[in-house]
Amino acid sequence: MPSPQIRSCLNISIWILALCTPTLAQIQTYCSLRDPQRTLGLLLPEYQSYRSIVRTIEARERKNICNEVGFGLHYDELGRHTLYRVINKQGEIVIVNVRTEPYAWGLTEIVWVISPAGEILDYRFQRCRSRAKHRIESEEIKKLIRGYSIPELKNALDSESRGLSKGLVALARSEADLLTCVIRSGITALATTRQRWGDIMLKAVNTKIAQTSFGKDAIVADLPIASPKRTLGVAPNGEANAKRDNALLYRVSNAANKQLGIIVFLPARIHEQLRWSWWLIDNDDKIRGLRVAGSGRIASTSARLAAILRGESVALKSKQSEQRAAAQAIKIVRQARELR
Repeated sequence: MPSPQIRSCLNISIWILALCTPTLAQIQTYCSLRDPQRTLGLLLPEYQSYRSIVRTIEARERKNICNEVGFGLHYDELGRHTLYRVINKQGEIVIVNVRTEPYAWGLTEIVWVISPAGEILDYRFQRCRSRAKHRIESEEIKKLIRGYSIPELKNALDSESRGLSKGLVALARSEADLLTCVIRSGITALATTRQRWGDIMLKAVNTKIAQTSFGKDAIVADLPIASPKRTLGVAPNGEANAKRDNALLYRVSNAANKQLGIIVFLPARIHEQLRWSWWLIDNDDKIRGLRVAGSGRIASTSARLAAILRGESVALKSKQSEQRAAAQAIKIVRQARELR
């Protein structure tokens, strides 16, 4: 039997190991759902099935994410992370991502529900010790975030992304601090998801817009028609030029493999913000569908842009920026015609 001294040393070693283990396991543990069926049932009552997809975020991808969000990330961002591809009863796909954020009351885990177009649909705390969590999870606060993409979320923060923008909402100090943490987490969740799982998001939104315009039998090619020399994310200078290298073009066909049109995916400047947009052009070069990320919080943006392309006279709230986006899309449409 071990002596008291040896037993004491063993107890100390076990205690030290127990303290170290959570730190070593953070990357694996704190980026996944602890009870997927229960959590998904609360956030997405109509969900039918889900599939977890584990991928590794490497140094290059972490740098791209930092450039897009505009603030630093912890080095635990490197490593393996889990994303959940959820299908509802209508066969539509949504993305669920779990973020772990440092906070004054310890690590806070937030479950994010994201649309394929890169917009926040909902969120829920998986772990949070702050008493302010109930207010920040309330419908009143969620309405400030739902439908937002990265540009709107950034506008909800101050110039240094360390606090809320002036006049956003009246909150107690502890509540404002927690909401700041949540918004920063939402920005990072969107950027991380698009950077590492962008192919899944693109496929889902491509399929949705194609089937909305051409019927449920419309099929979108997995690979673009061309292979532009670009990666998903914001250009280094923050601008989006209407060039073929800045767009991804996907062929849309029916079950008989007859081409119905092309989806043009490209960044566009709308309301002075860089947004992602999807343009569906049929074989007669008519705009059949248009989806702009964050358009749920921009009244009728898609309808106005589509009307511009049809040559209609439209009353614009921000005429200059929307006309630039329309002119940009027209150039891409012409280039898409050359590839058919």
